[in-house]
Amino acid sequence: MIEENADARRRAQLQAAKLKAIVGERYGLTADSPLLAEAESLAIPEGSGLVLARDPSGDASAGASVEPQAHFVTATDAGLGGMLLLADRAGAGSMVVYGDVPLGSLTRQSRVFDFDIEVLNLEGRNPVPASAAAPATEPVAPDEVVMALEGTADDDVRTVVEHGEAVAEVAGLEIARASMDKGELVVRVGVGWADQELAAMIEPGLASVDRIRAAAALVRQHRRPDAPPHPLQRVAAERWLLSRLMDDPQRWGFAELAPVSMLEPRVGLRLNAPAAAAGTRTDGTEVLVVASVGVNPELVVMAGDLHQQRYPQAELVLAMPEADNHKAIGRQAARLRANPTFLATPAITKPWPN
Repeated sequence: MIEENADARRRAQLQAAKLKAIVGERYGLTADSPLLAEAESLAIPEGSGLVLARDPSGDASAGASVEPQAHFVTATDAGLGGMLLLADRAGAGSMVVYGDVPLGSLTRQSRVFDFDIEVLNLEGRNPVPASAAAPATEPVAPDEVVMALEGTADDDVRTVVEHGEAVAEVAGLEIARASMDKGELVVRVGVGWADQELAAMIEPGLASVDRIRAAAALVRQHRRPDAPPHPLQRVAAERWLLSRLMDDPQRWGFAELAPVSMLEPRVGLRLNAPAAAAGTRTDGTEVLVVASVGVNPELVVMAGDLHQQRYPQAELVLAMPEADNHKAIGRQAARLRANPTFLATPAITKPWPN
C-alpha cells in the first residue's frame, strides 16, 4: 500500500510538471514567469491541474480576460464534472483541457455548457483541437431477453431494459438480469453481478421464476423506508430514488415516468452513477428526470450529455434528496444550455410524508 501511494504521488508530480511545461510552451512562459510560477495547483484523478491568475493568451491591457483560467491535463476521456467544480472553486472564467488520450467524449460533453471550455489532444507536447465523438449506439434487447423476466412482474418488481439487456429490480436494486451470450439466453439471479456469478456457479442453468421471487422477497424485506438500517439500503441509492419517483409520479407533477438508459452502462452497484427516466408532466410537457443521491461531481455533465444526445426537446429535471443539493452543483447546472430545473426530495431511507 505504501509503495502504491508513492507511485501515485510520483505520477501526480510528473503530470503536474508536464502540465506546466505544456502551458509554458504554448504561451511562451518561462518556469520563473510570475504567471506560471505563482499558479495554484489542482489535483485530479489520472492527471493534474493549475489555475493561472489570468488568461495568458493576450495582454490584459489590450482586452484579454483578467479572470483566472484553469488548465488540466488528463490521461482519461472522463472527469469533466470534477474539473468544472475545481475551476468554479478557483473562480476561473474559462478552462483548457489537454488529453494524453483522445478526448472525444469530453469534447462532446463540453458543448452542453455555456462556458468557455477548450479541449485539446496532445501530439507529443503539441496541443491540437480535439474532435467530439458520438456516444455508442445502444443495442436493442432481443424479445426473448425481455420476455425472460416477464413472469416475475408484480407490484414490487420492475423490469428495466437497458443496453441490450433486461434487469429485474426491486426498489431500484437489481435482483436478476437476462442477456444473450453467444446466441444463448442467460438469466442470472442475485443482487448485482458478483452475487449473480456466485449463484450461477452453485446452481448452473437458467434461473427459475421462483428463485427470482425469492431474491425479490429478500430485497423487499430490507429496502423499504421503514426498515432498520441494512447494507442493501446503501447501494444503487439513486435508482431507489428514481424508483420512488416512478411509483408515484403525480405527486411530483408528472403524468408518467418510465426508466431509460444513461449513455454508458453502469459498472457495479457501489458506483455513484445517475439514473434516468423519461415521461411527461401533467400538462403534456416532455421531461427527462435524472436522479442522484450524494454529491456526484459528474451528475450535471452526464445529465446534460444524455439530454443533448437523446432528449433535446424535453425539460431536464435533476432530482436528488434536499440534503444533497449542493450549491456547487447548482452553479454547474446553471451553466448548462438545457436550463434544468431541480426536484428536491426527502431522504430515500425515510418514509415520505403525504
